[in-house]
Amino acid sequence: MKYINQFKKYFEVSEGFNDIKFQDMAIKIEPDVFSPYIFTDSSWFALEVYKLIKQQEKRSLRFLEIGCGCGIVSMLATKAGAKVTATDRYQEAVENTKQNLWNNKLYYEDIFISDVFDKVNSKFDIVFWNHPFHSQNIPKAKKNIWLTCFDPGYKSLDKYLQQGLDKLRPGGKLLLGTSKSANTDLQQELFKKYRLKHKILKSSDTVKVINNSAELRSAEETIYQIWQIKKA
Repeated sequence: MKYINQFKKYFEVSEGFNDIKFQDMAIKIEPDVFSPYIFTDSSWFALEVYKLIKQQEKRSLRFLEIGCGCGIVSMLATKAGAKVTATDRYQEAVENTKQNLWNNKLYYEDIFISDVFDKVNSKFDIVFWNHPFHSQNIPKAKKNIWLTCFDPGYKSLDKYLQQGLDKLRPGGKLLLGTSKSANTDLQQELFKKYRLKHKILKSSDTVKVINNSAELRSAEETIYQIWQIKKA
């Protein structure tokens, strides 16, 4: 119940922030879409993905984001020069990402509904997912936005790790955005299940889970990381 009660408050506060500025981009956040204004992980991952793409020698790099939300990561990937495809399991997020890319004159290859890789038929140079960190069950009555932070039993992460390497072009990278708040024991069980290992490509300083606000001063701290997933 600890995280359930915390996130109930976080989501209530996030509903008041529908338009934000980030890296000279205007970003609109629709109702029931994860808010990078309140939660700090999306903006950190977006900037680090931008840097990783810029470091690649390959031109016309094809990038896939799973769970695109409002599109902040895909927007920075596009600005870095990648050909972007983005997916989300929810129509609200897919339309929100399309809207934000078009409004900022950033162009994409495709954006569509998919539960992890269910509708993904192409291969990419980089696949990235900022996965929901928390593995607890949530009340059935909760809205879609809860599943941006909670992946009960890590069932979706299981699919990502099982299928992700098959979605790469030769020399491609399967990346996972995660944090010290995640269920590391269950992550390691899944790595063992699929005979995988990970290399830490990027790691943040200790940061607040949410941006400073009067309502949320007691928010916990964590460390964000980007892992590259490989066969063990």
